[in-house]
Amino acid sequence: MEEQWKNITTSMQLFFYLEKGEIIAFKLTDAECYMTKEDKKYKIIIQPNLGASREYIHKNKKMIEKFFNDMREVEIDFWVLPGATLDNKKLTIAERVVDFFRNKKERS
Repeated sequence: MEEQWKNITTSMQLFFYLEKGEIIAFKLTDAECYMTKEDKKYKIIIQPNLGASREYIHKNKKMIEKFFNDMREVEIDFWVLPGATLDNKKLTIAERVVDFFRNKKERS
């Protein structure tokens, strides 16, 4: 059976998947974002459509829970695809521009 994306709606679900080593995905207006837990630290990776990615690392579980709840209040959805991994391929600015317009065309 093929794994499917699962919507995360509670902080209990969020921490369940993070503790299992899963990658949580969410989308902002102009960026794709990921959350992981590594070495007892929570990492949020923000990858803008154009530009360099940023990583934010925090040890405090309560702050991550507050972030999650605040984002859910403004209707940001969080998703997990069990077993997925992140590809850390470096892209040039030109490749990012091409990807941006290709994705924009596919969405319209």
